[in-house]
Amino acid sequence: MSDKIIAFMDLLGFRNFTRQDKISAIGMLQDYVTVLTTKKIEDILHHPDSHPMITKELAKRKSIYTFNYFVPFSDSIFIVSSGENPSMFLTQLGNFVLEAFLLGQLGLQNQSKKDFPVLFRVGIEFGDIELIKAPLIDNEQIDNKIPIPVGKPVIEAVGMVDEKRIRCPDILLGPCLIEKITDIDFKKKYIENHGQNNRLLWPAFIYEPDPNKFLDIFSPAVYWWKYYSHTNYSDIYFNFLKLIIKSTISVFCDTSEYNIKTYINNQINNLGITSKRDALWED
Repeated sequence: MSDKIIAFMDLLGFRNFTRQDKISAIGMLQDYVTVLTTKKIEDILHHPDSHPMITKELAKRKSIYTFNYFVPFSDSIFIVSSGENPSMFLTQLGNFVLEAFLLGQLGLQNQSKKDFPVLFRVGIEFGDIELIKAPLIDNEQIDNKIPIPVGKPVIEAVGMVDEKRIRCPDILLGPCLIEKITDIDFKKKYIENHGQNNRLLWPAFIYEPDPNKFLDIFSPAVYWWKYYSHTNYSDIYFNFLKLIIKSTISVFCDTSEYNIKTYINNQINNLGITSKRDALWED
C-alpha cells in the first residue's frame, strides 16, 4: 500500500430525482462528465506548465492533473490523487464541483431550465490505499480493468458522507488530510472547522480570477432553495446558501467586513428572501 488522497463523492438527490424524471437525472451525470471531459482535453492540449507565467497558476487551479484516478458508478465517484500537493488537489476538486453546478444553471435566468442542480456531498481522507484492478464486463465482453480503491481511508471517506447527518453540499476533510496540508494561507482562506470534520469552502473558488461573481452562484442557489422550500430536503439548499455566504466572507476577510456584509445583505433583499436574512448569518 502507499499513501494517497481518496475522495468519495455522492451526487445529491440523484435517487429522488431519478424517480421524478429519469431524463433530467441523466442530465446531471452529463453535466459533470462534460466538465471533466473539457478539463481533461484542455490538460492534454494545453497543460498548465505550457501557459505563460502570468496565467500558469490559474491554469493549474482550474486543471484536473492531480486526479490520478476518476472512478464513477451511478451517483457515486471515487477520485484518487497521489497526495503530493493536497492543497492543489482540493483547489482542483473545488473548481470541478463548482463548475459542474454552474453548468447546469445556464438557463435559469429566463426560467427555461428546470433540470436538477448538480451538487455533491464529498468526504476526503489521506492514508494507505491499495488500488486493486478488477475486470469490467461490457456487453458480455471483458474489457479493460478498472481500479478499485481499498483501505481504511476509503472507509473513512465514505463514512463522512452521511445523508442524514450532512445536510449540505459539503466537501468534508478528514484529520489525516488536514495534517498533510502545509499551506497555512490555503487553510486560513478555504478551510473551516465544521462539527466533527473540517470542510472546504469550495464556493470561494468562483472568485478566481473575478471577485464580482457572488450572484453567479448565489442567485441560482436561491432559486433552488425556493423551488424545494416545501420539501423535506429544503434545508440542504438553505445550508448551501449559508455555505456560499461563509465562503465569500472568508475570501474577502482582508476587505472591510462591514462592506462585504452590507453587499450580501443588499443582494438578499434584492432576491426577495429578506425574511431569512438573520437565519442565513447563523452558524
